[in-house]
Amino acid sequence: MGNFVNGQKEGVLREYSKTGGLLSAVTYENDETNGLYEIYHPNGNIKERGSFYKGNLSGKVKIYDENGELIEA
Repeated sequence: MGNFVNGQKEGVLREYSKTGGLLSAVTYENDETNGLYEIYHPNGNIKERGSFYKGNLSGKVKIYDENGELIEA
């Protein structure tokens, strides 16, 4: 689910499982990944967090275990 402007992805787009749990949240600008993204474990805790700049990964990606503890940065 997300916003579209003139047929292009814009803002934070969220993907949900069939049961309604949040799977991911990705920021778009002009149909291109640009900004924060997050992927979630099935239990709802953050699994991965990073950012994009003009469609390319930017900076470090942080990985978390199922309890939400940072395991890699």
